[in-house]
Amino acid sequence: MVGVVAETSTGKVRGVETSEDVISWRGLPYAAAPVGPLRLRPPVPAEPWSGVLDATAFRAPAAQVPVGLAASFGAIALGPKLPPPAEDCLFLNVTAPAGARGRPVLVWLHGGGYVTGSGTEMAGDGDVFARSHGLVVVTLNYRLGALGFLAVPGERPSGAFGLHDQAAALRWVRDNIAAFGGDPRQVTVYG
Repeated sequence: MVGVVAETSTGKVRGVETSEDVISWRGLPYAAAPVGPLRLRPPVPAEPWSGVLDATAFRAPAAQVPVGLAASFGAIALGPKLPPPAEDCLFLNVTAPAGARGRPVLVWLHGGGYVTGSGTEMAGDGDVFARSHGLVVVTLNYRLGALGFLAVPGERPSGAFGLHDQAAALRWVRDNIAAFGGDPRQVTVYG
């Protein structure tokens, strides 16, 4: 497996060749961890880092109901083996054909009724789309359940933080996707 480095607005990231002629960068922070004073607040940009961030493994999905309980309600199939769910979950994954330049981008938003799921479900890391259609694929995690959608009377802002997370991820894509071979003017959101 060959490592490939891309430079984002917050720092360099090292991805990995996941299959022949397909590169994936996994677990890229698109916003700061929504913990402590940032809990139940709109997302803020991730802090820049020095050196090269290892982006070869998926990061934690959002805190959510236990997998067994979610499965009993008919949640969609789970993706690859992931770390345990956590509040620090604002990560995305980028997969692109090797050597891509100016390719259309697909951003996949997972389902789960805003209470379950992760960016690695169904679309996985986007390897199939990248290989078969020459697309750059972005999958992402966003806050779920009460941490993503709790509306507290008297608090401002309140609720819909998971939707704010999705918007923050789209801003990240606009600002950074060219470094991965994508065209920020050709982005399709699906899920």
